[in-house]
Amino acid sequence: MEKRRSRSKEKRPADRLTLVSVVFFIFVFGIVARLFSLQVIDHKTYVAKAQGQHGSEQLLLPERGEIYWSDGVSGEEFVAATNKTFWRLYAVPEDIYNPKRIAEEIAPIIAEEAESLLPRLDKPKDPYEPIKDRLSDAQVQAIKALQFNGLGFRKESQRFYPEGSMGGSILGFVNWASDDRKGQYGIEQYFEKELAGNAGSLRVQRDVQGRPIIVGERFVSNPIDGDKVILTIDRTVQFTACGALTKAVEKHSAEGGSVIVLDPHSGKIIAMCSAPGFNPNEYGQVETTDSYINQATAHTYEPGSTFKAITMAIGLENEAVTPETTYEDEGKIKYGPYTIKNALQTAEGVQTMTQVLQKSLNTGAVYVGDAVGKELFREGVKKFGFGEAAGVELAGEIGGDISSLDKRGEIFLATATFGQGITTTPLQMALAFAALGNGGVLYKPYIVDYVRKPDGEKIQTEPVVVGNPISPRTSLLISGMLGAVVEGGYSGQARVEGYHVAGKSGTAQVAGEGGGYSGDTIHSFIGYAPVENPEFVILVKLDKVKTSRFAQGSALPLFKDIAGFLLKYYKVEPTK
Repeated sequence: MEKRRSRSKEKRPADRLTLVSVVFFIFVFGIVARLFSLQVIDHKTYVAKAQGQHGSEQLLLPERGEIYWSDGVSGEEFVAATNKTFWRLYAVPEDIYNPKRIAEEIAPIIAEEAESLLPRLDKPKDPYEPIKDRLSDAQVQAIKALQFNGLGFRKESQRFYPEGSMGGSILGFVNWASDDRKGQYGIEQYFEKELAGNAGSLRVQRDVQGRPIIVGERFVSNPIDGDKVILTIDRTVQFTACGALTKAVEKHSAEGGSVIVLDPHSGKIIAMCSAPGFNPNEYGQVETTDSYINQATAHTYEPGSTFKAITMAIGLENEAVTPETTYEDEGKIKYGPYTIKNALQTAEGVQTMTQVLQKSLNTGAVYVGDAVGKELFREGVKKFGFGEAAGVELAGEIGGDISSLDKRGEIFLATATFGQGITTTPLQMALAFAALGNGGVLYKPYIVDYVRKPDGEKIQTEPVVVGNPISPRTSLLISGMLGAVVEGGYSGQARVEGYHVAGKSGTAQVAGEGGGYSGDTIHSFIGYAPVENPEFVILVKLDKVKTSRFAQGSALPLFKDIAGFLLKYYKVEPTK
């Protein structure tokens, strides 16, 4: 037993030595592994951290590109959207002694209610509270004169729209209340990437106390400013057309409306107005975001009797009818449980196709549709571009719906011939009428004349032909018929002295929320002048008019005012 104990004691030093060796080996291995990680695996990470401790990087923001109106006569350009320095008022509530007094004193200066300001000022532990953006120098000086503690100002570059609400639905706005400040709606959203530009950066070396090292290295990546976007919109025409629309909406107690003026020989948009509109400088003050929507491109409606011009053109193109073709108008047509009647509940007897348009006879439009046939009619409608977006450079454009023409049943073809059961945008209707008057060419619309890069490169927009829905011969025939509508039909209020004008009115029912139609109507007129060689196409539309039963008393006078102005503005020689 003694010998065994002795041997056990002799082994202990050796065991300890082995244990120490293992621990030492593990320690050394850990150091080597750590060095390997620092110098090889995570080398870039720690270099970046080291550089971060000895340098700082500053983001260099680019200047957002400006947007311009054009002038179709002088060729000048006018700023529609630019950048301007404003002041932001902020509060440091923890430094404010009498928040109630401050709220009452500054409220009238910044056009706010004292009651809404007080909860934001009365936060004893709050170190920062934004109060009001886009203050002028005069407002800042007025607040400074009050000498209140706890108020401060900061300069900020923000988007500014010199023309206010004119063209707000075209331009959209820049959301300066958000961190990314991106464009929303209209041109600002569609051309966000081009207008925003690319940010740069500045990196400087600093000493251990964080101060810039004067002789240290500087790394600069210059920002690239945004592109300039020049619109096809003629500032003078836009001002006149939008002003006329606003007056018409007020006069006829309409809920809203739209006006489009375009060049029928290129698809160039000359004016585009929406009502109600909004001021992009004050985009947050609208009652509903519906005000942001461009009524001409992002709103659909049943076009009503204006679509009879398209129906007749399809009939002429397919040689199903001629202007002199006659039919017997009995005042109504039955399709099973459905009865189609003329708007005035009349039976006109034997009528020509020209008289169908002059008197806007629903039964006559149905006659043309039956003569063409459903398949050819649907094909003709699609050739005019209906059912899909036209492709204008504006965010939010939609395409309308002609799917009823795919349904079984004669009633769907019948109602489509006079513009019911299908929907379009005002822009689609204006483009279709342009094709009626220009020889049968359907153009892709465009609202941007050109884009100018910071380096001076100019990217010009060229007209694009989408198709030829009708022949030049059909264009001549339908133009003559639409000229007769203005000269001797229900659309006489659209006549402009000294000129031949072609066009068609429409009084369309508004679909009800639960199906069927409500008692509201949409009044519209689409026309072009002079008929011989149109200088322009104008669409006017008034929504839910209260003062007039038919478009003749509301939309036609609006068209006449704008057309009369344009003929003088472009110095068009009289044609009669």
